[in-house]
This record gives sequence, structure tokens and C-alpha cells, in this order.
Amino acid sequence: MHARSATRTLQWDDEDRLQSIRGDDADMAFVYDADGERTHRFSLRRHDVTQYPSRFHSVRNGMFAMNHVFAGSERVATVMYNRPPGAGGGGGPGGPPPTAGSPRTTLWYHTDHLQSTNYVTDARGRVTEHPHIPLSPAGPTIGHR
Repeated sequence: MHARSATRTLQWDDEDRLQSIRGDDADMAFVYDADGERTHRFSLRRHDVTQYPSRFHSVRNGMFAMNHVFAGSERVATVMYNRPPGAGGGGGPGGPPPTAGSPRTTLWYHTDHLQSTNYVTDARGRVTEHPHIPLSPAGPTIGHR
């Protein structure tokens, strides 16, 4: 096994919002609305687009919808759905949430005293190999537990 040094460049705008991540392991760009809320993430290497119509909903590539469940400001679960092509429910302002289809899975977030996610479990209580654990600053998995 050879160790490899990863190079990563993060670019921020004047409002201190992350605009892009470029490097050996990531190539992403971010878009924000007039209120400073993130609306899109583009993963340029994977040709992946994630939309964030609200903090409670996200849609990846128009096919995978996620509803995020909070207790106060802490995210406790994400319910993931497969959306058939042409399904409604984009989750935009005034529109229905992006939940066409049956739930595919529910992920439960387990945090520590600093509200950092230590691990994520599925509906059966199994620790998942989900990209949320553990995270590097850019989001990709940096190790396995």
C-alpha cells in the first residue's frame, strides 16, 4: 500500500460561502440563492447534481429524493426515495415535497456532544457505509469504521 498526498483547493466568495472544491479526490461547485442558502451542488467528475429546495428536502440527479428529519436544529434521520422518471414533487416553494414513490431506506444519524455525526445506521440498526461517515472537509469518505 502506498500513501498518496491529496491536493485540494477550496474557493470561497465574499459572503464566506464555499464556491468550489478542486483536487485529486473532488471536483465540485456550489450555487446559492439571494438569501445565501445553498440551492445546488454539482459534482463535475461524477456528473452528479444535487438540488436543495429547502433544508428538509434534497433531490439527487432528479431520481433520488431525500427528506431530512430534524429535532430542533439537529438532523436525526433522512428518508430516501426512488423517484420514477417524470414523477412530480420537486419540493420547490409552494410545491409538494420530493417524495414520489415508496421509501427506499431510512438513515438515522447518531451525534456526539458537539453535534458531529459519529455514525449513521439503517432501519435495522446496522452501521452503514454511507458517505457521511467519517467526512473530510469536502465531504468524501476518508476512512472506514
